[in-house]
Amino acid sequence: MNVVFIGASGLVGKSLLSLLIESPAIKKIELITRKKIDIDSSKIDQFVFSDLAPSTLENLQINGDIFVCSLGTTIKNAKTKQQFKAVDYGLVTAFFDLAKRVNAKSSHVISAKGANASSLIFYNKIKGETENYLKNLSLPSLYIYRPSLLIGERAEKRRGEEMAIKIYRQISPVLPKKLIKAMGSEVDTLAKKMAENILGHQKGIYFIESSDL
Repeated sequence: MNVVFIGASGLVGKSLLSLLIESPAIKKIELITRKKIDIDSSKIDQFVFSDLAPSTLENLQINGDIFVCSLGTTIKNAKTKQQFKAVDYGLVTAFFDLAKRVNAKSSHVISAKGANASSLIFYNKIKGETENYLKNLSLPSLYIYRPSLLIGERAEKRRGEEMAIKIYRQISPVLPKKLIKAMGSEVDTLAKKMAENILGHQKGIYFIESSDL
């Protein structure tokens, strides 16, 4: 199988990329990124665009059996709601438009717990709008992952998330598993679930909730 992957430099992306490289079933991985990723593997080809935009993806000549997106930002990093939407809606939908155009066999995207196009919370609203767009693309196989707070070692420190993760680590040993999963999703667990579904994808639309991780 050949994989086209956008967002491989992120928290989940790094973990998932390692698993895909290790898998004998994956023959080639084509990365779409803004900065070259320092990784040594004969399976990897990189398409580097410093100014990555939907139009870039629309004109990209690339092919693959599996399309994977772990792309995402925050309003703090994006600076404005408009720029946030440009990434989490604009780039994500353009990526899967490309998957549709090249007749990819299976598509995988990380959304978020609480994603809902009718939500009053802007973040959840955009995630929900993105999900709706992808569902309407009629992709042959679509997996939408809805993790809760991602638990892992971030290169970028975010004070609010650091505090939430610290609390999660302290209380998770004494809480019921169901409640723990609602509070946080371990990055490596999510990556493993994605790798399993990538290798054993089926036709249809599937939602993988935080409770499934």
